[in-house]
Amino acid sequence: MKGIYDKLEQKLRDHALLKKEITNRKLELEFAKVADGNTTAVQTSNGNSDPVGRLVEKWEMDGDLITMKRRYATIDKFMKEIDESHRNIIKMRYMSREVVSWATIANRVGYSEGTCRRIRKESLDKLANCLAWES
Repeated sequence: MKGIYDKLEQKLRDHALLKKEITNRKLELEFAKVADGNTTAVQTSNGNSDPVGRLVEKWEMDGDLITMKRRYATIDKFMKEIDESHRNIIKMRYMSREVVSWATIANRVGYSEGTCRRIRKESLDKLANCLAWES
């Protein structure tokens, strides 16, 4: 079970970077070269040879991009749906620039360290259910 929590914690830490990764993946697809070195020039499935249409279709068909966007949206929705005090604990622990100790988090939210850890576990369990589609 610890391995699952480690993966979920990492996804929370990576959440802020995920938006940048999505942008980078879109750029990779936009400037992708085919094997012969030419830029990709494929007609869209509806017969459209519009470059913007081709690019959007690439984005819509790329599995990596789809997964990143879905994970970002799932975590974003999860964070909006959980209780504000729980959200603050998760943000301080996983989404801040520095690692915040449990003692500091407990002091800031007015709970005991044990309560903060319990909230963390409950929140990670909820997040695991939200991200079950990834496994």
